[in-house]
Amino acid sequence: MKKIENINQFLDEIKKLECKNDDSLFYRGHSNKEFKLEPSIYRKNNKEDFLYIENEDKIYRETIAKVPYDFNGKNTIESLVLMQHYGVPTRILDLTTNPLVALYFACVGDEKKDGEVIVFDIPEESTCYFDSDKVTILANLAKCRSDFYYREMNITLLKEYRDEIEKVKENNQVESYQSELKKSVEIDDFIQGNFFLYPNEIQDLIDGIINYKFQSSPNEEKKQLKYILLEKLEEKINSLIYEEISSINQYYFRKLLCFIKDDKPYFEPYINIDDVERVLAIKPKLDNPRIVRQHGAFLIFGIKARPYFIWNKTISTKEMAEIPFQWIKRGGPLSGNRIIIEKLKKESILKELDKLGINKSTLFPEIDKVADYIKEKYTQK
Repeated sequence: MKKIENINQFLDEIKKLECKNDDSLFYRGHSNKEFKLEPSIYRKNNKEDFLYIENEDKIYRETIAKVPYDFNGKNTIESLVLMQHYGVPTRILDLTTNPLVALYFACVGDEKKDGEVIVFDIPEESTCYFDSDKVTILANLAKCRSDFYYREMNITLLKEYRDEIEKVKENNQVESYQSELKKSVEIDDFIQGNFFLYPNEIQDLIDGIINYKFQSSPNEEKKQLKYILLEKLEEKINSLIYEEISSINQYYFRKLLCFIKDDKPYFEPYINIDDVERVLAIKPKLDNPRIVRQHGAFLIFGIKARPYFIWNKTISTKEMAEIPFQWIKRGGPLSGNRIIIEKLKKESILKELDKLGINKSTLFPEIDKVADYIKEKYTQK
């Protein structure tokens, strides 16, 4: 854990960062190192009771109802970004691509607490533009009522089978096989609807089929048949996964799909469950001076599937998806590799940042913030 006392020390830490792509690095500054990485809609009081999530849909609609002209022409994610801008609790979390901006926020406020800069290395597949369909799905969770939930049904188990099939296929690779062989065998002839017991029995299942049906075949042909059976079994699993996801869409996501279609009428009535329980980084539309000045970006949080049996009564129906721990390159209470900002040095670091043009008036270009900065600058000490 490194305690930062000046900008040079901070920049030295940033220079040590290693990543595959500089565009994947994002930063967040916490004025109190004990703060959690969670959006404001999931904040709790001192008794660990949720403050807002049970009324998320009401907060979203009432904000628009009170100031409708500010939201004219905006879709759901654009509305959430504007709400975030004015301090309304949302399911998005502010990030920046500029480490010095994160350092500024780590130094502002909580003068008696050490701050922290958290560094994220977010993979490309989890970084989306503001108009991404995946972002639209997560944004529209804000419109869903507090009793909204969904269950995975058999998808988790089916995916375990698919992963195991991939491993077994790697161990049974063939350069090619005869097309006539593929026509001669159907996996449904050898399995029953309840055959799925344990994923690690895939190899035994295939070997058993070969010994039962193709015992007299030449060895080379048996190898080809094994691979063909594995391919067909994988096709079967993928078909079952598709059927499960379709059922989930029909049973749990009908209202959510209606909300999404308000933003995107062309949206197909099929939501991949993986997209609902993710956290995504958003590169926003640069139509807001504050976002531009702060080199802003966001995380948007999905929700977890609800377990069939809930022993913990405190679990919310809209339980927050979690940031993958692999994304956090530096920081967080569970990390021993943190960039901690020494509380006694916050003021002097802010003065250094001011000399570099990073202050309240440049990061918050609204006139009230500029006025605050000018008053603070010229107040007699």
